[in-house]
Amino acid sequence: MSDKLLNVVMFSGGRGTTSIASALLEHSQVQLTLLVNTYDDGLSTGALRRFIPGMLGPSDVRKNVSLLMEDADLAQQALRKLIEFRFPKPSTRAGALAALEALATMRRPNPNRELNDAVAEISLRQAEFIGLWLKAYLDYARQQKSEFDYSDCSLGNLFFAGCYLGAGRSFNDAVREFSRECRLRGNVLNVTDGENLVLTAIKNDGAILFDEASIVSVQNDVPIDDLYLLPSYLDRAEWERKSPQDRRRGLDALSRTPRPNPEALKAIESADVVIYGPGTQHSSLFPSYLTDGVAEAIAANAAAEKIFVCNIYRDNEIQGETAESIARKFLRYMNRKGKLSQPWERYVGTFLLQNPATLHGVASKYVPVGEASAPFSGGDVRISDWEHAGGTHAGFRVLDELIAIVNTKLQKKLKPFHHTVSIVVPALNEERTVQKVLWDLSLLNFEPLGIGKEIIFVDGGSTDRSLELAQSVRDVRTFRLEGQSGRGAALRLGIEKATGDIIAFFHSDGEYRAEDLIPVVQGITANGFRAVYGSRAIKCVNLSERIHDIYKGSYAMYLVSKYGGILFSVLGLLLYNRFVSDALTGVKAFEARLLRELKLKTRGFEIETELLAKLGRRGVFILEIPIGYQPRTRSQGKKSTVWDGLRALFRLIAARFTPE
Repeated sequence: MSDKLLNVVMFSGGRGTTSIASALLEHSQVQLTLLVNTYDDGLSTGALRRFIPGMLGPSDVRKNVSLLMEDADLAQQALRKLIEFRFPKPSTRAGALAALEALATMRRPNPNRELNDAVAEISLRQAEFIGLWLKAYLDYARQQKSEFDYSDCSLGNLFFAGCYLGAGRSFNDAVREFSRECRLRGNVLNVTDGENLVLTAIKNDGAILFDEASIVSVQNDVPIDDLYLLPSYLDRAEWERKSPQDRRRGLDALSRTPRPNPEALKAIESADVVIYGPGTQHSSLFPSYLTDGVAEAIAANAAAEKIFVCNIYRDNEIQGETAESIARKFLRYMNRKGKLSQPWERYVGTFLLQNPATLHGVASKYVPVGEASAPFSGGDVRISDWEHAGGTHAGFRVLDELIAIVNTKLQKKLKPFHHTVSIVVPALNEERTVQKVLWDLSLLNFEPLGIGKEIIFVDGGSTDRSLELAQSVRDVRTFRLEGQSGRGAALRLGIEKATGDIIAFFHSDGEYRAEDLIPVVQGITANGFRAVYGSRAIKCVNLSERIHDIYKGSYAMYLVSKYGGILFSVLGLLLYNRFVSDALTGVKAFEARLLRELKLKTRGFEIETELLAKLGRRGVFILEIPIGYQPRTRSQGKKSTVWDGLRALFRLIAARFTPE
């Protein structure tokens, strides 16, 4: 597969796309550019804009620069700490200025003790540009008649303010210099030419939200009807006296169309993928789309894949919205409120919406997804569980989807990226073993493979304490089957809940060693196989003796187990051209996307042969790796029966002659 870089442009806010951007940065082939607007005027950012008239809000630039910074060395880590440092609330002006003056010359100890550790790690080059930026800011501040309140102000915003002043008050030149000195793994660009505009909105009931801070603040659920970019702030008293109709007419007359940043247009034109990220839609995202030339550049780049990622939670400014209404507003603002008339297909190829059936919390917090199959008829809508926690996107899951989309739709291809193994542990009345099994799994360290892990326990309707004991083990996600039972049903629920790009199965009966799961998973991460089985047969010196020990006193079970296993292997070879020495092993690992593509249906033990059949039909090679095995006897709780084996054999044969 080619190592060509994939140019990804993502429209971003300050925090809404953090998890997605972080995941994209981990893929060696992704070259990421984040496009932001800078209309933020809340709290200390708004105060800084008022203190330095003409400057846009630097907060989203600072947040994304901090996110994209290289951090391989201590100096970079120290710089990030300084950029993200906030003065306490409250802070005295004298105390803040003393800290800034000491920092400008790297004098130690700094009056603000919290800065000393970071200052000690700063490189000479970093000390030089920090000094230049702070000198420019302090020179400006000393000349002002008004005094700036430094309470809760970000030090990074003050760095940027000095950079802006030193760049001749060119906002985009300042973004370029700030990014260069901070050494980024991608690019951060302001989407406009840097003109200082004010974001204002009007709601459906005619109420005006006079600034960006009001747009993002807590408010009622009356939807925002329109957005405006104005040359200056409105006189609140004057505009509140106007009728709703006069307000709309007046705002239409005052509204400006921002001019674009040529670098942003160039990035869009050369993009392989354009992502419209989640975030504060009416503040961070919709205003960006109103920029002149942005929609034209996107529409003209017909070769790019364009992905709309909808919010999961309702932010303050979308309390009355649905996924469909957000998507329709996106189209309206992309077409600059009627100035263009491009169909949605020119802007979006794929929609990613949160599955309303897999909500993790209170339903009222989530953006509703309607019954319609797509925000726009005929769209490629992918409804899934994209949530990590608290309404944030699971960034690596979005990356997995991006890889699949790119490899299906574009000429450039992305290598698989492995980040997490989801270990699914099904159980039915295993109170004697389940706690130890989960403890052993929790101790596994997959970091040498470059991945993390999650453990998913699925109870199949136990009448003992299995579920209770599983819930006592830290960091294990537990689920219980409702209205059905069986190994297959439990594994299918585990697949549904898994967030990893690798899914492993591990039995809860204590017969397998947890450490054997690592080489099984390594078969995928290091060797590129899509399905790996841990085989008990490869290491077994005397199969007959082992089976005899398991089924003492039951010669029929001995025969069925011994020759049934051989029959499985032979039938797999004859029917599917796949010889698997241990199809019924309790230790398996798969690429998650492959496993989901199989669309498993069986509910019981026969899922093992359904897996073998469907993998064989697709021509998927199954790598087998020897593992240890300590079998238990029937008296110790072994549950497999003759009928389980017969049903599995029947399924293996029937699947060969039955359409999927």
